[in-house]
Amino acid sequence: MRIFLNSTQPGSEGVKNLIINHYPSLKMMNPSMQILIRDKADDNFEAVIEADYGKGINSTVNVNFMTEREVMELLKRFQKDGADLGLDHNEPIQDVLPHRLVDPN
Repeated sequence: MRIFLNSTQPGSEGVKNLIINHYPSLKMMNPSMQILIRDKADDNFEAVIEADYGKGINSTVNVNFMTEREVMELLKRFQKDGADLGLDHNEPIQDVLPHRLVDPN
């Protein structure tokens, strides 16, 4: 997985918060998953997450202005997609932090 964001821009806040609050848990529960995080200096850069399933299969989603919860749901979807492709090797992401994400509404 590759995460690209500009941590100084409001559009990257949700993905930045996910990294700050949940990266250690995600990595602990998914030790074989490679996670690359890149902070871009370009003020016009929009945050994206790329899932690389191997075998030439990739998925890229713009996460600009997504909430932390929405980004977590995207990671769960990426994992489900990988499992559907027969490429799942990790613990279910939903088991990592269901209690830590609070819906502001």
